[in-house]
Amino acid sequence: MKLNFDLSNSNGKQVCFLIVFLFFILHLAYIDSYFVNYEWVYRFGSQYFLTKEKFYLERYFDIQANPLTYSFLASLIVKFLGIDQYFIYRIPALFGGTLLLVILSGYKNPWLILIVGLNPLIWIYSGRAYSELLSVGLLVLAFKIRSNYLNSLIVTFSAMIK
Repeated sequence: MKLNFDLSNSNGKQVCFLIVFLFFILHLAYIDSYFVNYEWVYRFGSQYFLTKEKFYLERYFDIQANPLTYSFLASLIVKFLGIDQYFIYRIPALFGGTLLLVILSGYKNPWLILIVGLNPLIWIYSGRAYSELLSVGLLVLAFKIRSNYLNSLIVTFSAMIK
């Protein structure tokens, strides 16, 4: 059986955005689950920015080698929403993964979106509190932007996250 998507009109673009939408919705289904592996460390980094307690910063760097940028962004979301739940720390990663797929949907190739979106690394890191997917999403965005100034700002920010 051969699946064929008609990409000659807007149907291919609609299929791509449907896949991205499903990617996003399926991640939302379990986004507030308990932390796994070292996700909790990003929460400690965020707690440092929220409380200014040195203990959180020391514990963060005892375990983590990544910059504090991801934790800082998560702390801004905690401050803005006024809640401190598991899903808050996963929002930036889900944003990066979704951004990556939205940019790739510009190629109007649903198979590309499926291959990238269902790749275990993309799938898992998009639904967890890790800095990798936010950084990758921003980096791909920087490649799409034509402005050298804005491009270099986004690449710099992406590097600061990871």
